[in-house]
Amino acid sequence: MRLPLFIASRYLVAPKQLGAINIVTRVSVLAIAVVSMTMICVLSIYNGYEQMILEKVVGLDPQLLVTRWDESPFDQGAVSKQLRAVSGVEAIAPLVWGEGLVSSAGGESFSATHLYGVDSTYLSISQMDKYLYGGDIAIHPGQYNLGASIAINLNAVAYDTIPLVITLPKRKGYINPIVPMTSLRRSQGVPVSVLFTDNVLYDNTIFVPLTELRSLMMLDDNQVHGLALQLKEDADESAVQRALTAELGDDYIVRNRPEQQPHLMRLVAIEKWITSLIFAFILLLAAYNVMASISMLLISKQEDITIMRALGQTPREIRRTFQLEGLMVTLIGAVTGIAVGIILCLLQMRYGWLTIDLAVESQPYPVAVRCTDIVVVLLLVFAIGYLAAVYPVRKLIAHRKA
Repeated sequence: MRLPLFIASRYLVAPKQLGAINIVTRVSVLAIAVVSMTMICVLSIYNGYEQMILEKVVGLDPQLLVTRWDESPFDQGAVSKQLRAVSGVEAIAPLVWGEGLVSSAGGESFSATHLYGVDSTYLSISQMDKYLYGGDIAIHPGQYNLGASIAINLNAVAYDTIPLVITLPKRKGYINPIVPMTSLRRSQGVPVSVLFTDNVLYDNTIFVPLTELRSLMMLDDNQVHGLALQLKEDADESAVQRALTAELGDDYIVRNRPEQQPHLMRLVAIEKWITSLIFAFILLLAAYNVMASISMLLISKQEDITIMRALGQTPREIRRTFQLEGLMVTLIGAVTGIAVGIILCLLQMRYGWLTIDLAVESQPYPVAVRCTDIVVVLLLVFAIGYLAAVYPVRKLIAHRKA
């Protein structure tokens, strides 16, 4: 292995008889470096966009959310006891949610809404005050905190003056078919605040007192749909999440903030990796330069191949010599391109030279470098470079044997 590697390194750095081989080799290194650099930069920008979008849309999502795997109600007492047994959990807030219809008392306007039943603990966990657009947040009976879209649909701009009626279908019990209204349950209150979170779900949500929504949905006093968790400042979120999952078993799911937005994260991931696939095809085109340089080198080194055979080198060792040169060309380009890409990303993170224009302001392009992207790019370039090095060597040496 040492001799083929030594000869390959000499072929790489030593001047060739044909100057075109040196030019093609340098072009190969440059092409792979440019593609590798671009992949790192583009993937890092996607990571930055993912973080920026996540910061905007997580809104009132808790740090960790515990639900049953089928999203059905469960008894909070027993589960809360298990959660408090795990180190790192600071606060637990019960949550109840459902879908309903909200209308003004006179029935002039109405809107479908998502209902969120919360208590005082949730207020401190979610920091709802950050998203307060108007009014004062309150969770007393008969007082509703409206998402911005609901407030606009109902024209609820005057707080504590416009009665609202929330209507839900009756979940259980007797329903008189002669009186259709017996299939519905209603609750009336007034809006006390408007929240703007820039999240479609929460902007179409009404936050109501936990006990009131439980009553509307005919749930038991201890039943909840989920438990919102706030961890201690020094707690490792991933470690706590794994410990909670092991403690609760397969019947429950513990989600962090990105996992609470699965559709959005899946969309960003699909866009990111489709872009990577497009760059992989561009990398294939760059790999043709590697194939060309190796092919030209093989043709110009026929006398050297004859000498190698005379000195006792096997055909496998001869093939490995030229394959190693192709791999070195690929790796030099890949490492150089990745290093330059990382430097450019770090400079953008530090100085924010490139900006994106928003509606009323501009901000630097968001960038986030991840080790997984670096490893993926390196492995992808290495795999394509390996194929580009192996194929021409096998073909040309086999042809010479024939």
